[in-house]
Amino acid sequence: MKIYIEYRKYTKATQLFDLESDPWEVNDLYGRKEYANVVVDLRRELVKFRDKWSDNLHSVGRKFWENY
Repeated sequence: MKIYIEYRKYTKATQLFDLESDPWEVNDLYGRKEYANVVVDLRRELVKFRDKWSDNLHSVGRKFWENY
């Protein structure tokens, strides 16, 4: 299972970890060519959840998405 993390409050940063092979989240896979499609797919899923939950309408969610 991959975990995708987006930070947008104080800094813009992205992380990607494979929790099956790296449960302690030591090896950040973000930025590696072989994981580019995984990042695209997970970003697409993140936007789907934003829309499903109307997250961009909540004050905290709105701040995140303005910086996305």
